[in-house]
Amino acid sequence: MPDRISNIMYQFSQQMKKIFRITLVTFMLLSLFGCSQKEPLEVKKHAETDFLEEQKVREDEATVISTYDVTDPEFVEEYSERNKLVTKVKYYEMSDGTWRTDTHTYKYRLEITGRMNGAAKDRTFVFLSNLEDITFGQAWKASGLSSNTADYFEEEEAKLVAVNRIGYRRSEVERQSYDYYQKALCNGSHIAYLVFDENCVVGAGGVSFFQVMPTYNNPSGTKAYIMNMYTKPEYRRKGIAYKTLDMLIKDIKGKGISAISLEATEMGNTKT
Repeated sequence: MPDRISNIMYQFSQQMKKIFRITLVTFMLLSLFGCSQKEPLEVKKHAETDFLEEQKVREDEATVISTYDVTDPEFVEEYSERNKLVTKVKYYEMSDGTWRTDTHTYKYRLEITGRMNGAAKDRTFVFLSNLEDITFGQAWKASGLSSNTADYFEEEEAKLVAVNRIGYRRSEVERQSYDYYQKALCNGSHIAYLVFDENCVVGAGGVSFFQVMPTYNNPSGTKAYIMNMYTKPEYRRKGIAYKTLDMLIKDIKGKGISAISLEATEMGNTKT
């Protein structure tokens, strides 16, 4: 009997040793592999954090190399005569290679030079841009010469900051017309259409809205005056002026205006 009990106790102790060894090995393996998986994740997380912090530091540490102030209106005419760039928006050249206005940062400063249709001299537009390339056709339309909002860039894409004035002194009519269009195209008191053949302007037309005393026939007192209808001679008799006029009249009626006037020249009285 004692021998049997001793035998049972011996077998039990051997089983416990085996279980202990298996548990110990399992624990060691889990510890080993657990650490090998966790450490790279921690390292990667720290690496990403360090990179973002370094990038922010680089941006914060960028300093101004050069400042381009808005040209004083007193010197605009002088700059025009000397064909120098007139700065319209204050901007900065930064030490990290970027360019900034007071509100946005851009990768590139683009000087875009070309000749507009019928112009005697080249014109240069300066854009700060996050677009690598801007064509001359895009530049002059986006400079304020297009009435189509689709031709303009979002400010975070590109910003016109300077332009040369082609070296001529504007007449009083030119100055007044420029000021008029700058305001009227924005406040909706003038609508204009330009007709293009690729980058070439071949036709135009516009309408100006003005106020008179209200009458029974015109209770609002608003009138529409169609003006500046033009088609290049080689493009006439193709229906360009007719289509332009039709779009203007639709715009006028869309505003609920029925009082429309049009002053036509002798040439304009023929079909164009």
